[in-house]
Amino acid sequence: MSLPGLAVRRRVTFLMVFLLMGGAGLFALTRLGIDYFPKVDLGRIAVVTVLPGAGPSDVEALVTELLEDAVSGVEGIETVLSSSRNGVSMITLELKNSADIDQAEVDVRDAVERVRSRLPEAAGDPVIMAMESSMKPLIMLTFTSEVMNGTELRNLVDQELSPRLGRVEGISSVDVLGGRVRQINVEVDPVLLAERGISMRQVHSALSAVGGDQPGGDISDGDLEMALSVRSGFRDLDAIRELVIGRQGDRPVRLEEVAEIVDGHAEQTSFTHLDQGEAVLLIFRKTADANTVNTCNRLEEEIGELAEDYASILGTEIIYNQERFITGSMKDLALTAVQAVLLAAAVLTFFLGSLSNAGIVSLSMPLSFIASFAAMYLVGIDLNIMSLAGLSISVGMIVDNSVVVIENIHRWRREGSDGLRAAEGGAAQVGMAVTASTLTTVAVFIPMLFVPGITGQIFRDLSLTITSALFLSLFVSQSLIPLLSSRSRRLVMEHSPASLTGRIQRWLDRLEEGYSRNVSWLIANSRFVFAPVLLLFAGSLMLLGLVPKTYLPEPKEGVIDIDMSLAPGTGLEFTDSVMVDAERRILEVIEPGDLAHSYMDVGKREGLGALFGSASSATGEINLYFVDEHSRSRSVEYYEERIREVLDRLPGVQYSLTSGIPIGNEYPVSVVVYGEDLDELREMGETVREGMTRIPGAVDVSSTLENRLMQVDFVPDENVLFLRGMSPAMIGMEMTIGVLGLDVSTFSQGSREYDVNLRYAGRFRSSREAVAGLPAYGMPLDAWGDFRLTLVPERIQRRDRTRIATVNCRISGRPLGDVAGDVEAMMDTLSLNGHRWEILGDVRDRGEAFTSMGLAIAVSLILVYMVMASQFESLLEPFIIIIEVPLALIGVIITLVLTGTTMGLTSLVGLLMLGGIVVNNGIVFVDYANQLRRNEGMSSGEAIVEAGRKRLRPILMTAITTILALMPLAVGATESSVLWAPMARTVAGGLSVATLLTLIVLPCLYVKLDRWRRRT
Repeated sequence: MSLPGLAVRRRVTFLMVFLLMGGAGLFALTRLGIDYFPKVDLGRIAVVTVLPGAGPSDVEALVTELLEDAVSGVEGIETVLSSSRNGVSMITLELKNSADIDQAEVDVRDAVERVRSRLPEAAGDPVIMAMESSMKPLIMLTFTSEVMNGTELRNLVDQELSPRLGRVEGISSVDVLGGRVRQINVEVDPVLLAERGISMRQVHSALSAVGGDQPGGDISDGDLEMALSVRSGFRDLDAIRELVIGRQGDRPVRLEEVAEIVDGHAEQTSFTHLDQGEAVLLIFRKTADANTVNTCNRLEEEIGELAEDYASILGTEIIYNQERFITGSMKDLALTAVQAVLLAAAVLTFFLGSLSNAGIVSLSMPLSFIASFAAMYLVGIDLNIMSLAGLSISVGMIVDNSVVVIENIHRWRREGSDGLRAAEGGAAQVGMAVTASTLTTVAVFIPMLFVPGITGQIFRDLSLTITSALFLSLFVSQSLIPLLSSRSRRLVMEHSPASLTGRIQRWLDRLEEGYSRNVSWLIANSRFVFAPVLLLFAGSLMLLGLVPKTYLPEPKEGVIDIDMSLAPGTGLEFTDSVMVDAERRILEVIEPGDLAHSYMDVGKREGLGALFGSASSATGEINLYFVDEHSRSRSVEYYEERIREVLDRLPGVQYSLTSGIPIGNEYPVSVVVYGEDLDELREMGETVREGMTRIPGAVDVSSTLENRLMQVDFVPDENVLFLRGMSPAMIGMEMTIGVLGLDVSTFSQGSREYDVNLRYAGRFRSSREAVAGLPAYGMPLDAWGDFRLTLVPERIQRRDRTRIATVNCRISGRPLGDVAGDVEAMMDTLSLNGHRWEILGDVRDRGEAFTSMGLAIAVSLILVYMVMASQFESLLEPFIIIIEVPLALIGVIITLVLTGTTMGLTSLVGLLMLGGIVVNNGIVFVDYANQLRRNEGMSSGEAIVEAGRKRLRPILMTAITTILALMPLAVGATESSVLWAPMARTVAGGLSVATLLTLIVLPCLYVKLDRWRRRT
């Protein structure tokens, strides 16, 4: 017995099945996590090492080159990238698509561990981490206080607030910026030190010897056993002051004789502002496997409790919350899905002429929709913009099977069959056709699961979601639809000729008759069909050049980030004043109520913080956080242009501006020039940068060697060192301790510990002249060698162990393909003295992704052909139907040109989907014609005309419901819709033209093929 027959006879059993499907879907919905993107493994591993006080060239020589050599031989690594900046080395390892990132990470750790002992003593332990999409900030939280100064506020955050919030489940790291870090400063007077014949090295040794408390073992006293602890750490400032650091003759010298001990704060290297006032900022990042929305909710709850506990002394403000953007995008997608369901229901009512019929089909949509959540849960898919976009796109496709089934049941009932016979026979008659249609649509998504890299990961959830929904809709169309149809007494209704419904049904009847007459004439005069269609196809291919090319669109989340830099060597205070003025000017162009918060970070971050911020006091960033897009008067794009106009008027300021969420690379276009000499590379980089600035659409053009730092090199005189029996290392240690300063011990107060920092007092290191006069082993420092003022790159980059200059740009107002083409043409005209170059960024990734997608589309069409060949038991008939794909391409190109939509990765995914969708109507068409020939003995011409007349209505219904269901997505009215709008437009445009042309071309091809087959 067929599935429709079983469903109409075992109504209660199938009712339980449907209740189970709905219940499982609702239960799964409550268990699904919510995130913005699917988890994306970027295929990169980072090795980060901190070397305090070292310049970029020292970091490169002492750390980067050593680690590059160690990790280059690890299996699976394709490219080794490195960046050496002030005090920090970062090596990024790009893996091959076939590499196992977990195993590669283990191998990299082993390789680094083997050379760990060869790193400088002052270097920190290398931090090794796989780079993932979860590294984006989750929440940014600020603290302000009217009763505490900056040191007290930062101390409270470091000691109490940050640890408490960092314990929230799902949080991997908390970065703290702003305020002043409490520190015990030992400010040495070098003159007094020299008078007593003591070196800074001796002071360092004396302080370092007093560490924290030390364990002393256990003591047994009779029946008692006690732990012994050696209390050796500093617990009050007097203990530090009275520490003996050496001897002058027979007299001990105490630290207070040569230094001032100050309970103060670490030297400030950056300023943090919130809404033009000082603040302490916390940046939270989540673990790779944590769900974004759930983690944000837990963290927000803890922040709320913390705000209540400290309400009397603290002000708390969340200035950025990724969850708000995600939930906003989810609501937009959910709304489009509801709109799609309503539009589909309206179309069904129009064609079927009965609310009862439309209601039966409409019930299949929410059931398939809800049951899809259970399938998503089983295969491990969260709710994200790709899975929800898949559900929204599938609304029209979900209803297609049900439409074909109920329309055929409706026809059987009109022709006199009773309810049970019509439900069973009508559903079974088109069962193979709707199964084949579903399989062809599903088949196109199979190659997507094997597309390598970030492309396959992003669209995996969309593919699996649509596939699950379509299989469920097939089951529903063959069970729920015949069951409800068999019980409906109002399936076929008589309408008054004067009623609106009656007039619509008569018009549809006339449309069917008119179509059958016209298609009969076209079959007899097929030259009037093929020639115009071929001309239309050729014309559309000529228009293809007008379609702009891109990679992946960047969704907007209501944030504008501005990076600014001044001349090398600019002091922190002056940089801060310039940026405060720039912020004031920017705020003047923003409409009242549009901006929620403005955050500014000026100066350099230390250690690992330099990876996510600046490494120079001459740079900073301004972040503008706007209110929800529905609540503001202007778009982010509008403010981008206004802000650029403001910044262009500021003299001596360089800037770059971003407002989207980069899915691929930070910079769409990157030109890499290879070489070894940094001065030559800088010149080459400037040449490329100047040429790129003249290209329309290229904005924020910058070279990695463009920004330089002021550096004073001290070169010891080897003759002086030899005569006095000294080494460069001994002189260098005096400078490191005295000028850079080192944390030498800890100061305990209660359960908290603070660093004790040793260095010369500020007045002795405030200028180059002051440093030159510092005493070292009985002589001023400039007597030991020469001081030379130089400019050094802010960072030194290497690619596969070769130095590079990278020139980057962002795109504005032009598609990526056009700008990239102009950049490549420009590079061919430049003279770079034989230096090798290549274009990277999204340009390279786009080429690789397009190649993979092209192969996936070709394989999907082969799979579609194989499904149809199995359905028709013919190797030739599938070619009649697959011709619809190039017909659909006509509509795709025209739609993209008319709407100004770019041809990017999302458009190609739409084209892939289209290959499985457009053939569905042809399958129903040809399958019914074959049935008429087998069962009624009709000729090919008679069968295809009759099939066209009887299948016109379901073909139009399925096409129009799919197209209209895509309209809310295609319109793209929200900032986050830039991802799925090109996909929806591609499918809607291609399906519109393909449906119309299929109704004309397919009958002619069907008859031509039959005549050719009879002749041969």
